[in-house]
Amino acid sequence: CPPQAALVLLVLLAADAASLLGHAGRSSSGGPALQTVPLMLDPSMLVPSPHIRPLESASISPWTYNVSTDSSLLTPVMSEAHCLLRGCLDQDGKEDLSLRSRPIMHQVLVLRRVRPAAGGPSYHYRLESRMVSVGCTCVRPLVQGPRGPPGVQQDLLDPAGPPGPQQDLLDLSKTLWTHQDLLDPSGPPGPIRTSWF
Repeated sequence: CPPQAALVLLVLLAADAASLLGHAGRSSSGGPALQTVPLMLDPSMLVPSPHIRPLESASISPWTYNVSTDSSLLTPVMSEAHCLLRGCLDQDGKEDLSLRSRPIMHQVLVLRRVRPAAGGPSYHYRLESRMVSVGCTCVRPLVQGPRGPPGVQQDLLDPAGPPGPQQDLLDLSKTLWTHQDLLDPSGPPGPIRTSWF
């Protein structure tokens, strides 16, 4: 666990403990009473992560990290992965455009420093959720020919890009399958739907 992630985890645990303490007392409106608790972070308690081989350059879908800074976050520096290639590397180290490099998205919780509306020197932290790319992976493009001429596949991950390689596809759009047909293809056909939409 990186030191920044461990720090955020400690803060979240402390916030969770504070919310549990807040539920013990009730306000006059019947809801939980708001309570402010002190939070002490001890950096010496953070365990350094063991050395891990850098995957960003060893992957068949390589990436780099873009670093952004936001001074209102508890951890002001955040790194996000950026895929270097549209395709993926083959065994010879050449880009193979029949595969696609795609970011791996991960939801993280961040604490944002917020000043009260009345102003003043104090502030509080608001928990926010953010999607960040943590790496890249290689995927096969999902292909079908809804927009192009018959027999031409279109990359559905990148529909604005060039069409994929031409292949003969089984056209299921003109075949009406029912649940019963799939369970017992040799039996009598099930009810037929006239529209897919």
